[in-house]
Amino acid sequence: MPTRTAVRAVLALLWLAAGASMARADHRLFLFAGPEWGEFLGCVTCRTSNPYSIWNPAAEYGSRENPNSIWNLDGSYGSASGPGSPWHASPQPPPVVVDRAGNFCGYFVVDPAFPGRVTDPYLRWLLEAHDWAADHLDEVRADFEAEDQATSCGMPPGLP
Repeated sequence: MPTRTAVRAVLALLWLAAGASMARADHRLFLFAGPEWGEFLGCVTCRTSNPYSIWNPAAEYGSRENPNSIWNLDGSYGSASGPGSPWHASPQPPPVVVDRAGNFCGYFVVDPAFPGRVTDPYLRWLLEAHDWAADHLDEVRADFEAEDQATSCGMPPGLP
């Protein structure tokens, strides 16, 4: 299991790389997978222009060709056959979503009965509509061109 310090160190590097624009959006969520959650799979709520966004076709995290992209349907994390894939029947270890402070938001797994699965409606949609979204990726990406996706995970109570 990864240490909270390791996850926070990775997020700190992302924070520095993304610059000051990240300060205005506290709801950015990040996806990690693999042994000890050491594989960064991208920002799941960032707009298309963000270099860490899963929606950015020019970046490794949004690429259909990158072996670790969730959009590579033959890759480790985009297919149902990858043992650590969110779409595997029983991923080991299950991918996780964390906010920019390293707070755990839930396991990113397609099985709705999986204990600790993400509860945010946007994240559940992403899991459950993955195949459709992958087939219509250009259309879906257009929704993320102008703004980050707001979620309830990672936000203080009472905020949208």
